[in-house]
Amino acid sequence: MNERQRKLALSLAKAIMPAGDFERALAVEVRDTGFGFDEFGLEKEAAVLAFGIARVLHKHYFRVQSYGIENVPSTGRALLIANHSGTLPLDAVMIAADIAANMAKPRLMRAMVD
Repeated sequence: MNERQRKLALSLAKAIMPAGDFERALAVEVRDTGFGFDEFGLEKEAAVLAFGIARVLHKHYFRVQSYGIENVPSTGRALLIANHSGTLPLDAVMIAADIAANMAKPRLMRAMVD
């Protein structure tokens, strides 16, 4: 993304999220390689906007209730495995939104696909 697109992504995210969720999303750490994205190509602004969209679905459409978030480590690696069924992998999106929204320190989730 160029600078204009980064600003647009953040302004859209800010418009669709409550202030607390927006500040929480900005707190997520992305290891910038010096070019505006991490080693996998993730841009923080894109992640914030994606979280904003996922959070709306998480909270208002699917109305997710989760249990056991305290068992997810706050640092390091972990596997979170969903029993996926259907065409669209929305379960993974809801898990990622739940982790970002409900952990004491929000963190990013990366997907593994077989």
